[in-house]
Amino acid sequence: MFDNAFFKKFPQAESSFIDDEGSEKKYLFPTFYEGSRAMMAAFTCSWKKAQAQLPKGCYPTPGGLGKAVAIVSAFEYNNVQGMDPYNEILFGFPVVQVPAGSLVPKSGFYVARLVVDQPDNVQRGKHLWGMSKSLGEFKFYDRDGSRVCELWRNGRMGLKFEVPRQGRSRTFEECRYLISVKGGEILRSRSCMSGRRIEARNGGNITLGADPMAAELKGLGVASEPIFTRYMPNMNQTLNLASEKSAA
Repeated sequence: MFDNAFFKKFPQAESSFIDDEGSEKKYLFPTFYEGSRAMMAAFTCSWKKAQAQLPKGCYPTPGGLGKAVAIVSAFEYNNVQGMDPYNEILFGFPVVQVPAGSLVPKSGFYVARLVVDQPDNVQRGKHLWGMSKSLGEFKFYDRDGSRVCELWRNGRMGLKFEVPRQGRSRTFEECRYLISVKGGEILRSRSCMSGRRIEARNGGNITLGADPMAAELKGLGVASEPIFTRYMPNMNQTLNLASEKSAA
C-alpha cells in the first residue's frame, strides 16, 4: 500500500497542528491518497463575482465575455494514509496569481468552499490551509452512463452533480498548486495526481437546491450545463503543506 512508483517520487515528513479541542494531530506530508474516484466539471459564471471572491493578486480564468470559469469537483477518497476514508465536494476557480513584488504570474486553483463528511478533515483544512470546510452527507452512484454525487444536509438534498463516464479516455500525471488564505497569507500547496481520466464535451449537469454551497454557486451565476467534464475512476494523489507564502 502506498508503495508504487508514483508515491515513491514524494519523500514524506511528519508535521502536526493543535485542533479546536487542544489535541495535537500528527500526519505525514505530503498526504497519500490511493485508488480515489473523482469527478469534475467546468462551468461559466460571472467574472465580476468570481473576482470578488479571490484574494489580492489573483485573477480568474476568462470563460467568455464577462464570464469566468468555475470548477466543481467531488472526490471519493477510498484509501488515505493516516486517515479514515472520506468524501468531499468543492468549488473554486483556476486563477493566475501575481504575487506582491513580482512581475511573474503563476497558475493555480483557488479553493473557495469545501464540504466533507469527516470532522477530522474539517480540522485539517482549517488549521493547515485555512480552508473553509463544513460537514455534510454524500451519496455516490452510477446512473445511465453517469457518475452522480448528491450532497445532503439535515435530511435534505442540497446539491446534485453528475458527469458522464464515457468519452475520450487517457492516462495522465500532473501537478498543480492549490491556493488558500490563512492568517493573512496566501498559501500555495502542491498537489499531484496520476491515473486515468475520461473527458467529455457533452453531458453532465448540476442541480442547486437549498444548501449554503448551492446558494454560493447560484450567486455566482453558474450555468446549469458544463463546458466540459472529467471522470477519474481510479487515481492516486498527493497533497502537501504550503511551500510558498505571500501577503494576502
